[in-house]
Amino acid sequence: MFAQRSAAVGVVLWLLLVLAVTTDSHETELIHKVVFFAMLVIVPLGLSLVMADEQTGSMGLYRMAVLVQPIAAIVTVASFFFEKGTLSAALSKTYAVKWRRQCRGGAAPR
Repeated sequence: MFAQRSAAVGVVLWLLLVLAVTTDSHETELIHKVVFFAMLVIVPLGLSLVMADEQTGSMGLYRMAVLVQPIAAIVTVASFFFEKGTLSAALSKTYAVKWRRQCRGGAAPR
């Protein structure tokens, strides 16, 4: 249920971000919008489907994934609004670290 709420909040945030400008290039701007939509809406919906499919498995890791995903997505989206450099890279790395740990831990139910 939390993942679905996260996706609903993600839609609202994404609609607000559609108005924001992250770069000078129109093509790059479009790519940013698609990436924002994926992180804020598609991933939470996918997490909600995984649990709907199977109710067994490692619930602790699944809960951690669902709770950490919105925070990692917001921090990563924020990285797009900084100049390219150390700060932007560190912020965007949070999403990659989150999913790397997720895959290593095998949080997806089997």
